[in-house]
Amino acid sequence: MGGHGTATRRWTSAEVPDQRGRTVVITGANSGLGFETAQVFAQRGATVVLACRNPDRSADAEARIIAKAPTAKVSTLQLRHPAASLLPLRAAPEP
Repeated sequence: MGGHGTATRRWTSAEVPDQRGRTVVITGANSGLGFETAQVFAQRGATVVLACRNPDRSADAEARIIAKAPTAKVSTLQLRHPAASLLPLRAAPEP
């Protein structure tokens, strides 16, 4: 079960130490594991940047996090389609 004879134990978010003074950028932070991760970091004092594709869903996630942690420092960053981020690279001249 634990593999190689090692014991396993369940890890909880309560074990995350104080994150004040740190900034974290979390992709896919508007739902699922990304949202839960963002929420924990915000509750522990980190400055959290929610990097999401959908601005409405990221705004909703930001509001939900602040509702649970009113002093949280949370902002959003809209991600574009991955191919769009390559356009400036293709237009750049070669050295």
